Amino acid sequence: MIQLKTLSDIKLTSYEDSFLIGDLLTAHTTFLTGEPKAGKSALAAGMVIALLGTETHFLGQPIFKRPSKVIFGLTDEGAEEELRARLEGVVPPDRVGVFNARPSTEPSHWVEVRDMLVKERADLFVLDNVLGALYE
Repeated sequence: MIQLKTLSDIKLTSYEDSFLIGDLLTAHTTFLTGEPKAGKSALAAGMVIALLGTETHFLGQPIFKRPSKVIFGLTDEGAEEELRARLEGVVPPDRVGVFNARPSTEPSHWVEVRDMLVKERADLFVLDNVLGALYE
């Protein structure tokens, strides 16, 4: 059933509560899109380095919230090794998890992913390549 809200029914969220990194990374859903090899994965890794580090800003934007654990769902061949090379020695290894986000259109698969994220207490989930996770 469709539920209509009036403007006064909508709860306002502060700017600081809406973003992890001001104007770059929301506390909800953010999509990085672009051509292959444009640097999307490098940008995501850079954001995670900043979020798990001690910097107060990333690319000139303030860091408002810091996740305690980040989990990457990777689909591309060699992505695990590439991510390790970017993050190793820069972030605490126990605060980053990685899994193979195999292609699946089965709803039960995504329920399993959700349950794993909750069990692992992931504050931030990075799905590197949405299409790669949906289609073979």
